[in-house]
Parts: sequence; C-alpha cells; structure tokens
Amino acid sequence: MERKDLKRIRTKEDVMVNQLAAKLKQWATDKNVEIVEHVGTSMPDKVLMEISNTLLRQIKSLRVVDFKDNHITASGLASICRALGDCHELCYLRMSRNLLNGSAAKTLFETFADHTKLQILRLSNNQLLDWGAVAIAKLLKVNNVLNLVSLSRNCIGDSGLEALAEALRTNKSLRCLYLTGNIFSCKGIARLSNAMKENSALKVLKIDDCRIGNMGALKLAEMFEENSKCGLTYVKYRPGNVNITSEGEST
Repeated sequence: MERKDLKRIRTKEDVMVNQLAAKLKQWATDKNVEIVEHVGTSMPDKVLMEISNTLLRQIKSLRVVDFKDNHITASGLASICRALGDCHELCYLRMSRNLLNGSAAKTLFETFADHTKLQILRLSNNQLLDWGAVAIAKLLKVNNVLNLVSLSRNCIGDSGLEALAEALRTNKSLRCLYLTGNIFSCKGIARLSNAMKENSALKVLKIDDCRIGNMGALKLAEMFEENSKCGLTYVKYRPGNVNITSEGEST
C-alpha cells in the first residue's frame, strides 16, 4: 500500500508499542489516517505521549481509535486526550480493559463535553467506580451526540447508577447503555426505572450479571407502566438471562 493511500493502522500484541509509535510517526506527514488500532500489550505513559504528539497531526482525518487491553492508566489517557479533543471527526473510542479510574472518566468529560462527532465510547473492564460513573453522567448531561456508552464491569454501585439515571432524564441522544457486571442493587435500579419513564431515546439497556435480584427485576418492569415515556425495546438482565420486551413482558 502506498503511503498516500494509507487509511488504517492496525497492530496487535505481537507488535511492540515503540514500533507502533515509530509507525505512526512514519506516516504522520500524510495526515489522512482514519483508523488507529492497537490492542493487547502495555503502553507506558512515555510512549503514549509520543503517540499523542503524532495523533495531533491526524486531527483532520482520524475517526476511530481502539486501544483496548493495553494497561493504559489515567495519566496515559490524559496524554491521548490532549490530541483526541482536537480530532473533530473522531466518532469511535474504545479504551476497554485498561487501568482507568474515576480520574480518567473526569478527563473524558473535560475532553468530550462539547465534541460534536463522538458517537461510541467503550470503557468496559476498567475501575471507574462510582465517581467515574458520576463523571460520565455529567458527560451525558451536556453531550448530545453520544449514541452508545459501555460501562460494563467497572465496579459501579448505587450512587454511580443514580447519577447515570439522572442524566438519562434529559439525555436525548443515547441509544445503547451497557452496564453488565457492576455492583449496584435494587435501590439503584429503582432510581433508574423512575428516570427511564421520562426517556424515550434509549433503546437498549444491558444490566445482566448485576446484583439487582428479583425485586430489581420487578422495578425494571415498572419502566413500562401506563403513561411511561420509556422507549426501551430490549433489556437484558439476570437471574435467568430473562429479557424484557417493550411491552414489559418477559421472554
């Protein structure tokens, strides 16, 4: 492939991260790379700073960044976000299976609060905790383009879910929210259920493998009560992997 035709840089764990940095630098002058994927290795903060400086040269073209499973820390994400905030065509960001905490979520809020193109944000399998969920909730309150957010397996409890629920009362863009494998209870689900009665935009909600119990399942069904504006067409939860239809019936 000629360098002038390059649109996608894709590497895996068998490519050393310093090689990725060198490859990005090699092609940076073309300024037409749309997709950068690198998964399954370790990306130290120093290398991420080099990558960030290179990505800044792609701000007019970059659309997809996938850095899943790279042991990226909050400070490493901050380096990347210094570039991504200026990538106005960015529509997909995956940072799943890293070492991100609530501080990283705050960075994401500050970076993408007024971003006009980011539609998909995948942050599953990190350690955002409740304060990270609160930061993402703040993002959902002000960002009107996000379409899918994945926060599965982030040790989010009731206070984090309650913050997300409040954001969903006013958010009009989000269509899919993934919360699989978190630690909230029936209490948080009750707040979510009440909020969803005012949300007609969200279509898919995944909360399987959580601690909601049978009472939580009943609270979920209340989202579809008469006069509710809930627009959900698919809800996935456990026990029993029972799914709820838009009519509030289990299948």
